[in-house]
Amino acid sequence: RGAVSHIWIGTLRVPGVAYEATAGASNKKQAQDQCVTDFVQFLAQAGYLEKVPSAAKIMAQAGLEAIPAAKKARYEEARAEAMREAGRIESELRGQAWPELQEMADRATEQLKAEAAKPGAQLMLTAGSLAATPNLMLMGGLPKAAPPRAPLMLTASPHADLPEGAVGLAERQLGASGLGQTGGIEAWGDVEPQGQPSPQEGSSAPSGGFLPVGLVNQSYDQLHEQKMRLQMSAAAMAAAPVLQTASKKIGKHSSVDAKFQDILKLVRLGLPEAGQEIVKSMDHQAGGLSLKQYTTIITGMSMRTGMQGMLDLMNMMEERKLIVFPDISCQAYFGTYARWLVMDLVAEGEATIGKAEGMPNHVLEYGGSTITGL
Repeated sequence: RGAVSHIWIGTLRVPGVAYEATAGASNKKQAQDQCVTDFVQFLAQAGYLEKVPSAAKIMAQAGLEAIPAAKKARYEEARAEAMREAGRIESELRGQAWPELQEMADRATEQLKAEAAKPGAQLMLTAGSLAATPNLMLMGGLPKAAPPRAPLMLTASPHADLPEGAVGLAERQLGASGLGQTGGIEAWGDVEPQGQPSPQEGSSAPSGGFLPVGLVNQSYDQLHEQKMRLQMSAAAMAAAPVLQTASKKIGKHSSVDAKFQDILKLVRLGLPEAGQEIVKSMDHQAGGLSLKQYTTIITGMSMRTGMQGMLDLMNMMEERKLIVFPDISCQAYFGTYARWLVMDLVAEGEATIGKAEGMPNHVLEYGGSTITGL
């Protein structure tokens, strides 16, 4: 069904994210372009194009427009520089990274062929390996979403070496996952994954002996979940004085206005996670907040507020219908630009802090500030 002669792996590194894309194609240029397009699709879905300069560079290289028209003038100069930087990065990749990665892919393919040729081997290639599912690691609570991958077909052993019906089973598994339409199976091998536990009965593993790709990142997911729990605990401890003071005023605390003031205080302290706890207690007060109050909460956020925590708070308030919108189009328009505002403010805060940390101390002291005070 069309042999793949080139297998390429590209890694994108920007602040807060490391993303790996794998592509298979009949020539080197197509594989490289596919990896670059993959990066841009991922960055667009993650809402990362405006926040990180290096993301804008890759966007410029692929010629995609993901910035609203109202903000184009602000990025014209950066985009011109991005085109030059993208060309430099591409030339470096062509000269260094790609040959090394091709050699690694060739070694992995040869190892797969050798394992598949062993007697008694059983069907192993998963939908995840054919789909070239990336090793996606996100820090800071960004969404764990990835665009569809192009299929990656690896040559293993001839069909004749497999049990009867094995190839048909594999193709049915790919068809059920939506991958059968974009690629086929040239040849299949039967290898038992090294170091991976077998799926237990009653587990969430897919049928047909296919292991979930999530097992690869299991340890990272556990660490990420533990990190988020610790952040929530720290936010709750820091917000305890505010919540305790508010709870003493029992009569006032039960009103919507009092809870609005409490949420606003927590947002100004940079603790949107603690504000979510107050929102959860307002289930019976749908439509209690006006659009003006909602705007006050958004514009009152601290520049050190975590972007994901603030977006989660906004999502929770809208899902529980605490805000009264005139109509659904107003909600969609307001929600879109409110989230752009949050991302711009957080990015501006991070840039300001970064510039201050890079300034000599005597410059800051001349203006009456110190790095400790900042």
